[in-house]
Amino acid sequence: METLTWFLTFAILFVWMVVGIELMRRPPAMPSGRSMTIRRILWGAAWVLALALGVWGPELWSTTGTDHASRGSVGVPVELTSSVLRTPFAVRTLRSERDLDGRLLSSERRLGLQLPLALLGFLALVFLVRAHEARGSAGPVGRTATLLLPLLWAGCGESALENDTPRPDRQVVEVGWDTLFYMELDLNDTLVYGIDHLAAAERGFWALDRSGFRVAHFDWEGELQWYAGQRGAGPGELTNPRSLDLDRDDRVWVLDLATSRVTGFGPDGGLDGSISLLPLEGVLHGFSVAAAGDRVFGMVMGDGLTPVSVDGRGRVETGSTILLNDVRGISGIALQGVVTGAAVRDRWVYGFVMGDGFYLMDGVELGRGRLPYPEAVPFPGLVVRESEGADASTRTQQLSEPHFAAASITTNCEKLLVRFAGETPARGRLLDVYDFESGEYEETLILPRAGPIAAWGERIVVAWNDPAPRLMVIRARR
Repeated sequence: METLTWFLTFAILFVWMVVGIELMRRPPAMPSGRSMTIRRILWGAAWVLALALGVWGPELWSTTGTDHASRGSVGVPVELTSSVLRTPFAVRTLRSERDLDGRLLSSERRLGLQLPLALLGFLALVFLVRAHEARGSAGPVGRTATLLLPLLWAGCGESALENDTPRPDRQVVEVGWDTLFYMELDLNDTLVYGIDHLAAAERGFWALDRSGFRVAHFDWEGELQWYAGQRGAGPGELTNPRSLDLDRDDRVWVLDLATSRVTGFGPDGGLDGSISLLPLEGVLHGFSVAAAGDRVFGMVMGDGLTPVSVDGRGRVETGSTILLNDVRGISGIALQGVVTGAAVRDRWVYGFVMGDGFYLMDGVELGRGRLPYPEAVPFPGLVVRESEGADASTRTQQLSEPHFAAASITTNCEKLLVRFAGETPARGRLLDVYDFESGEYEETLILPRAGPIAAWGERIVVAWNDPAPRLMVIRARR
């Protein structure tokens, strides 16, 4: 398919060049008896405009490959570079992410096959006019077809502004921790190569092993139940897995940025569904799966945040764009966040990684305005550099002076737990507790270790890589 894409691109460019030479040599007749020079100028302008518009069109097919995926835990991307090459049929996108230290987190390439409607329409018009001229008359088509004009349309949407909510005072509660289970591996152990994201339910907990391209499911005694996934781009395979979530039937769903899909594995680890994210106009860096497992929710970052959902049939639902009314000039990757959802209902949370506050969402509808964290964290500045080449454009977004807020987030369906970074000595171990229904802040606990978390009931799973994987299941003792 990739070969066909490039073949069609070069073929139509060749036809376009031949048609242009022919139009300059013998421009078609036009109404009002215009001179040869005027006809050459007008048809030449239409010829150039057709190619300019021809690099845009509906996408028919795409494929994504990963040139580099980070092994083990990854940092937060603060620099995003994307380079796009557009041709009439082929659209090639190169995308890379780097962390605060300049380390390459991921590098991906995407090739799409699109239908250049404007260019094909122009070529069809020229051939139709030539056919009429060959019969001795320009006819009605030749008399009216002077320029190919694009049809423009614009959509109107609503924007959701925020409510002003006072910042709560952080109340640190001293508790002890009972360790219910502890696992410590060495670097040569293949049980898991790394633990990068967690989910928990009555059956136990699920660990995303990015380096192993798989999910490991453990019961609450720490016994491995099964693995799901392997490296690849086929059904049930993972290329660049980023996060996971559970539905009400304990199916675990894994977001894969490289293949632009969310893959579901059943309670026994078998493949049990797949939702393509290609219909979305944007990228989801985090997601929440619906309770029924039939759709996923997330935020698309732009000038604001746009809540979206997509189901297994590719149907997309879009909510009102959320504008940050107290922050100016902040957009794109500066708005990235972490996501968690309730397995029993379609309520989910989007918490800012480098900014202040979180949103409670019901489907694609905003439940409440932005709820501030107990500790204020300013949004970073965003420096955008753009360059244009002869046939490609490159755009780099780099964050300046980022400060980190929500490091990870989870819910046990009653409480929302935010592991907070911030600037205090306990950074990364602060566990801010909120009511999941109202978003009201309740208290802050201090975790024994910093790392990804998941919760079920009173149990909290904490994992970290130091450098080999470590994991503990703990319960607060008051």
